[in-house]
Amino acid sequence: MSDLSTPKGAYDELATVQLVDCREQYEWDAGRVEGAIHMPLNDIMGGAGGDLAADRP
Repeated sequence: MSDLSTPKGAYDELATVQLVDCREQYEWDAGRVEGAIHMPLNDIMGGAGGDLAADRP
């Protein structure tokens, strides 16, 4: 098991986990982790999340 508590550990595990970036669009546009899923916090609070894979943490 990898160390997901560090940015490198999380990046190394992107093939097996889903990294959700809950920042606003302008923040996402300014830079992001390759492979991250953009889902703004307002969308999550509104019930979004159905697009996430149920078989991946």
